[in-house]
Amino acid sequence: SAASDVYKRQIQECWAVSDNRASFAKALEERGLFIARGDRRSHVALTHSGEVFSVPRMIGKKAKDVAARLGPADGLPSVDETKSRIAHDILPRIKSYMAEARQNAVRELGPLEQKRQYMHAKHLSERLTMDAGQKARGEAENRQRAERLRKGLAGVWDRLRGEYSKRRKQNEMEAFMALQRDREQRHAMIQAQLNERQQLQVQIRKVRTRHAEKLHDLHKDAANYRLMQRGEVPKLQREFEQARPAPPQHTSAQERLQRLRDGLPPNPGQRDREPER
Repeated sequence: SAASDVYKRQIQECWAVSDNRASFAKALEERGLFIARGDRRSHVALTHSGEVFSVPRMIGKKAKDVAARLGPADGLPSVDETKSRIAHDILPRIKSYMAEARQNAVRELGPLEQKRQYMHAKHLSERLTMDAGQKARGEAENRQRAERLRKGLAGVWDRLRGEYSKRRKQNEMEAFMALQRDREQRHAMIQAQLNERQQLQVQIRKVRTRHAEKLHDLHKDAANYRLMQRGEVPKLQREFEQARPAPPQHTSAQERLQRLRDGLPPNPGQRDREPER
């Protein structure tokens, strides 16, 4: 995998710049790796998440050549001891990162929340101003239309000539057009306000999602480190092991023995075993 290739390159770099166990261990820790004793008393490197890699395999050397430079692995802490140490050292930092992440979320969301509140007040003010303006304009237009319908003898004369009916129909049409105009004006304002609110909401959602994902990852890391402290297999490592395909059963014992001597998995098509610890 890409992650394994990165660790392989880092371990090779550490080997190239070191000439003894102390310098090799220091170079590893500068890259977030830790030296330990594997189950077969070989030198292994652990990642901060507890993944184990065989040093000889990573650098392409024999175990005896690695031991010649680093000394026997017997004096090194075991894999479980190293995992416990990693968890003990890193878990407090993870908790501090979680607290810092929450503070960063509040700090980043603060200005956006203020902007949202300001926008809400501004939009309300704009709608109230429009409502008042439309009401005043409508009242003025209604007076103007009412003045067209003359009263008294002039009104009687307009009715006799048919002018009253024409003006009333004109007033009704203008009132309908004014109503449509006001509705469209209000709809356009509300749509513009919705678009503005939605753009801000997208920003808020992105920030919340980013911080929620970061906190989720930190919580998951913290849970795995707590498992490592107790000497339990981290969940991700357990899932990885459970996901491995079962080895085929048709290979004979003699064939499996010969493949093991050749440094291959005992069954054809089987994945390489977990890096030696």
